[in-house]
Amino acid sequence: MELKTVVILANSVKKKPGRCIAGREVFGTGTSVSFGPWIRPVSPDGEASQGELMPQQHCLTSGKEDIEVLSIYEIPLARQRSDHGQPENWDVVTGRPWKRVGSLNRPNLQALIEELPHLWDVGAPGERKVHVDAPLDVRGNTSLALIRPSGFKVWVQREQRHWHTSKTTMRGVFEYQGRDYEFDITDDSFAPCRRAAAQSNRTEFRPPFGDDCALCVSLGTPYFGYHYKLIAAVIPLRNRARSST
Repeated sequence: MELKTVVILANSVKKKPGRCIAGREVFGTGTSVSFGPWIRPVSPDGEASQGELMPQQHCLTSGKEDIEVLSIYEIPLARQRSDHGQPENWDVVTGRPWKRVGSLNRPNLQALIEELPHLWDVGAPGERKVHVDAPLDVRGNTSLALIRPSGFKVWVQREQRHWHTSKTTMRGVFEYQGRDYEFDITDDSFAPCRRAAAQSNRTEFRPPFGDDCALCVSLGTPYFGYHYKLIAAVIPLRNRARSST
C-alpha cells in the first residue's frame, strides 16, 4: 500500500452512486508545495463495473463521504494499474478512509493550468471521442488535463426516452488552441438548477464567471471502442460560490 497526497481537481458522477475522482499528487507543505503527476483512484477489478468509486471507497476519517474539489487528501492506494487508455489509474484500498489534510487556494490553481497543443485530437480537430487503439504518443500520454477555455458556454436539454424515462444532457462548448470543442459535462455540482429545469428544447447559457474558470477535461472509460471526452469539473478561478443557476 502507498499513501498518496492528492489535490482533487475532478469529482463527477458516474453510474450513481459511483463517482469519478482525480487530481494531482502533492509534495511538500506550506510554501514549499510542488505538484506531481495526475492520479485517478479507481475501484479494484470486480468491485465496480467500470472502475467508479463507490461511497464506501472514498469515505473520510471524519465519517463524511463528500469529497470536495480543491481539497487535499491522503489516499491509501494499492497499486498503479496498466490501463492503456487511462495511465493515471490507481486501485484504491477498499475500507481504508481518506484523510483531508488541507486545501488549495483558487489563486494558486493557476500553477496547475496546462498548455497542450490540442485535446486528444487524433482524427478531425474537435472530435468528441478517440479510439481505444489510438497510440498514446499520438493523442498524448495522459487522459486528464486542466485547461483554460475561451468562449465557454453551456447547453442543456432533456430528451424523452422509451418507457417514460428521460435523459438530461449538458455540454460545454468552448475554444482551445484555436479549435472548437463540445464535451459532456459530468460535474453534477455545476449549474444543478439548470440541469433540473432542462426542457425538450435546448437551452444555452453562459455561466456568471464566463471564461474565468478552469476545466478538468478527461477521457472516459471505453464505450463501444471509444474513449469519450468529458468535462469532469468546472472550477471558477475566483472565490465565489459555484454556479447554481
